Amino acid sequence: MKKLLRTALIKNIIMDYQKTAELYEKAGQKKRWENTPEYNAYKGELAWYDKVKSRRTGSFYQSSELINRNFVPPDWQAPHMNEKNGEPATYPLIHVNCIIRRKLSDGSEWLTSRQDHIGLDEAGNPINQSFVDPECYNDILPTYKLKPENPKERDSKMISEVIGIQDRIKYTLPFTKENAQKLWDMRNGNCTLVLKDESKDSKPYSTDSFEQFLNPDFAALMEVLATPKWKLDRSYKDNMDDTGVQ
Repeated sequence: MKKLLRTALIKNIIMDYQKTAELYEKAGQKKRWENTPEYNAYKGELAWYDKVKSRRTGSFYQSSELINRNFVPPDWQAPHMNEKNGEPATYPLIHVNCIIRRKLSDGSEWLTSRQDHIGLDEAGNPINQSFVDPECYNDILPTYKLKPENPKERDSKMISEVIGIQDRIKYTLPFTKENAQKLWDMRNGNCTLVLKDESKDSKPYSTDSFEQFLNPDFAALMEVLATPKWKLDRSYKDNMDDTGVQ
């Protein structure tokens, strides 16, 4: 039977925290952002960047920089090498291990991914950080109400106050063969390919190949993936043959 993925895995959209944080701050709701469950994960990402980026230049540490600045011992060797030219790899390394093709209720299709990023700290140690669905963000929609600036003053000037935040997931990478290929080229070993119809809240399914994943007809592909495929073992087939059934 076609492999059915756990729905919770695919619904767990985490998004581009930096973009989401900027929108909260733009709306003057930094404190509200700091009280969301996503904020702790955002701090985890910031802590990773702090370890793998130079505070002097703001750039990711590279093997050559660590050697030239005597941050590492003389016998230190770069932990990752470029297979094409044999030179030390350029950081961060980005490995995609899952690509999700999502169809929304408006018929549009988008790509998100699950990624592992690797950077070097100043001692030359590789540090990993997982990124989930960085191709989307929470395009927040503040809800306002008017209130008097000075309640004790007659005919006081009315000002707006944020009373709530609505969540709206905004996707940034449209599904195209070219965009899918770029993510596919960043895989490092196994990479799961998933189809998810958000418009029907249907279960996600994995595809058998990258070529199948690129099928332009989403509905037809989803129908194929959702159709159970049973295989008869040899002994059962033999028993059927004995019955004389053609």
